[in-house]
Amino acid sequence: MSNRPVPTPRRATSLLLAAVCASAACTDAATDPVAALLAPESHAALDLGRVLRTLSNVWSDSGGTLDTTALLRWEDSWRLPAVEGRAWRSDIYADAVPRLFGRLAEGGLERLLVDLDSTFVRVDHIAAVGLPERVSRRLDSAREMYLTAKALAEKGDGSLALGAVLTASDHLVAITPSHVAAQLLTAAEDGRRRSSTDDPCSEEIVKRVGRLTDVAREGLHGGDYARAIRASYYACLLMGIELPD
Repeated sequence: MSNRPVPTPRRATSLLLAAVCASAACTDAATDPVAALLAPESHAALDLGRVLRTLSNVWSDSGGTLDTTALLRWEDSWRLPAVEGRAWRSDIYADAVPRLFGRLAEGGLERLLVDLDSTFVRVDHIAAVGLPERVSRRLDSAREMYLTAKALAEKGDGSLALGAVLTASDHLVAITPSHVAAQLLTAAEDGRRRSSTDDPCSEEIVKRVGRLTDVAREGLHGGDYARAIRASYYACLLMGIELPD
């Protein structure tokens, strides 16, 4: 009779996570591109070179359709100021994550953790030479939530771990080029509208801001996020408005 110990749920999770990590690390090292910093001289964004795992695509991949109201609120949360948006998503996760965890296939949580881990590996070469404070702060928050998720998964708290995984991904989404570009363009357009009523700018500045927001909009819709970020950034500076976090 074997004296080998029978794995407990916590140990089984740890072993599965280690095995998946080892496999993914080999694949990523051979085939995955590294991350790239965009528009560092203005309002930097981090191109991670992959689609991040968020509430909407994890739920879709699990074979379910998210409640329309919850999904719309989740999407709307990204249009709010950073602190308010995080509060909205926290409320949404409190309701949606337990249901989502019940739909995950075996090993699904571990694969999400591995996916996050390989995302951090992509940015290590950039972080080693320094990052803008705003980007670095978001990365630190994402890593902290990732470590929290790993600890919760190893304890067997799967639903809480999934919520931490999604929150970690949210911190990364906030510094992706598409999000930063859209956020800056919204700030510039809002500032332009306000300047026409509350604090009128000179006619020349209004024209320059109009040209810059046109360029930013074209860049955003065409996927040239660096161009969109720079144009919106300078439009905001011209109007003297506060940049979004």
